[in-house]
Amino acid sequence: MSPRIGSVIGASAAAVLLLAVGACVDEKKVEVERPFFQQPPAAAAGFLGYTDTTKDNKKTACGNCHVAHAADWAETKHAHAWLDMKSSSHAAESCEACHSVSQLGNAAASANVAYTSTKDPRYVDVQCESCHGSGLEHALAPDGTTKPLASIAADTGAAGKTGCTGCHSGTHDPFAEEWRPSKHGILEVHAATSTSTTGKCVNCHTGQGWLVRQGVTAHYQEMGNTGANSAAITCAVCHDPHSDKNAAQTRLAINVADTTKNLCMTCHMRESEADPANTRGPHSPEGPTLLGEAGWFGPDFTFKPGDLRGTHATGDMCVTCHMSTASFASDTKGNLNVGHTFQATPCVDASGKFVGGDCTDDQRSFKACTASGCHGSEAAARSAYATGELRINTLVAEANRLIALVPASEFKAPDTIVTVGEGAKFNVQVAQKPGAVVHNPFLTEALLTSSISALKKQYKLTSTPGFPLMNVLRAQGK
Repeated sequence: MSPRIGSVIGASAAAVLLLAVGACVDEKKVEVERPFFQQPPAAAAGFLGYTDTTKDNKKTACGNCHVAHAADWAETKHAHAWLDMKSSSHAAESCEACHSVSQLGNAAASANVAYTSTKDPRYVDVQCESCHGSGLEHALAPDGTTKPLASIAADTGAAGKTGCTGCHSGTHDPFAEEWRPSKHGILEVHAATSTSTTGKCVNCHTGQGWLVRQGVTAHYQEMGNTGANSAAITCAVCHDPHSDKNAAQTRLAINVADTTKNLCMTCHMRESEADPANTRGPHSPEGPTLLGEAGWFGPDFTFKPGDLRGTHATGDMCVTCHMSTASFASDTKGNLNVGHTFQATPCVDASGKFVGGDCTDDQRSFKACTASGCHGSEAAARSAYATGELRINTLVAEANRLIALVPASEFKAPDTIVTVGEGAKFNVQVAQKPGAVVHNPFLTEALLTSSISALKKQYKLTSTPGFPLMNVLRAQGK
């Protein structure tokens, strides 16, 4: 392919033309031919790489047409991955395939392509083709049928080499190992195949659904897949490979106190307010809980929405605890961070080794609480959690006792109004959501105490004799 590109003749050449033709012009446009790319070596397997490899003027062959994407990519760490590796104190040949265009990250048919097969400097850095695959066929016939589409999958093939996990895995960068067993890494087929007309399930439980909901129109291999063929919440769902607008190349910011603009909260904010048409209670109210906006604000609730913001609702918010840098020994892959397990207080064995899964509170590690700088020691964090849990569990028990005494006729959702009984029950459900004690103990306690007060007034009920335990706890400063 050799498109024709205009070139301008300078002043001296123009003067010669002026004498030759007698025309009153000082310049003339002449079309010359320049190829968009150099033919790649046969061993490169159709990968094009850079057309210009000079340090300050790197240009990918793909960027000749896809100018906007190339400009965005140039601002990311991928664009200087090779120099970063070479400048480090631990650069080794084994690092090169992940810091250059290679067979990793794409669906290359050969075991060695581009840099690993040629050692040609045109293939250094993590370029477009690192994810999209070889571009030669598309460059020769860019008619839309040869597009080298990237994949949003993150575990395909026996070695899991396609997609981000082709490189972001292993002892050095164990993101795949952390993510794979997490709830983000597991497709909930029931939610993915939901026939709900609202689309709420697929919009948060599938990669395709979330990308559509956020208006992402860039094409990828699995685009349009539905049901059991949907992708889980993979790397490319949360991270934008083309843009460095946000920290860690996230598609939305992580430090914005807004449930519509915070990356995590776009999903972790479902059904956080009592709704007379809702028969199942809160679904994923973590974001609004943190921001002091979740729950039923009944007649005895004395605060305005947002008044009782959680102490963790600062800085990077959710990420501070759920993607901590605290590290744990692993059975299979060196040291794992909490990172992409998204577990703020993960389960560990007696030796402190990360085991994941579910466990009792005394089997959990509170390293993330100290790594974040919020608590001085694990013991202090564990004590604060235990105290908050005791206070809230005491309130939940009393609220449930009173709710059991409310006439059944008060619980008739779906309806047009939320009764005191329904509102109190909703607040109990908010308090019993995983992590409610940490997300916002102040809001949770206020929701429960106001619910208990409203239940007693509305239905002429009295507190249990043991309930003053809360006063004892307060007097002890707990």
